[in-house]
Amino acid sequence: MCDASDYVVGAVLGQRKDKIMHPIYYASITLSGAHLNYTVTEKEMLAVMFAFDKFKSYLIGSKGTENQIADHLSRLEGAEKAVEVEEILETFPDEQLLATSLEEVPWYADIGNYLATGIISYDISPVQKKKFFRDCFMYYWDEPYLFRICVDNMIQRCIPEIDQSSILQACHTSAYGGHFGGVRTAAKVLEAGFLLVNSVQDAQLWVKGCDECQ
Repeated sequence: MCDASDYVVGAVLGQRKDKIMHPIYYASITLSGAHLNYTVTEKEMLAVMFAFDKFKSYLIGSKGTENQIADHLSRLEGAEKAVEVEEILETFPDEQLLATSLEEVPWYADIGNYLATGIISYDISPVQKKKFFRDCFMYYWDEPYLFRICVDNMIQRCIPEIDQSSILQACHTSAYGGHFGGVRTAAKVLEAGFLLVNSVQDAQLWVKGCDECQ
């Protein structure tokens, strides 16, 4: 059984016992890159390919052809009969609520997802996977935050891009910040226990945009 949404494809491995379908394994991936631009049909086909690739050792030799999930691509039984069918909505309330947060994915999303669930991105190369696992040793997940252990054993909380401006403002403009230059401002960010994706570069850009400093 498999299905797809705008952001995720998922699959369920099931086994029929006493005419009842029992789910025995769940798997899903978050879409990224070119996959996000796929059409609805392409995403549905991607879900099928993902399901076969994930569960191929269980599916070889099986004869199951029944679709347990009836979505907008499924055929209606008895379609030749005159049946009034309500129009299917392509959007869902949950997708509307999560649209903003899903579009603003933090830079550490892949690492956080792996440490929290053990799932890695579906479309990374073996070389990228090796580097990814090596990088993960420097992080640990303490819900709902991701922390990085630095070389000097300092622990810093990873900050998503959407919150970085408030951190930089506090470490540069406030009384604690003192309107120092980019390098010193970046050092204050680290001293405060925060980790930005590009600490020094972002701090230098913030200083250049500070009217009082200019």
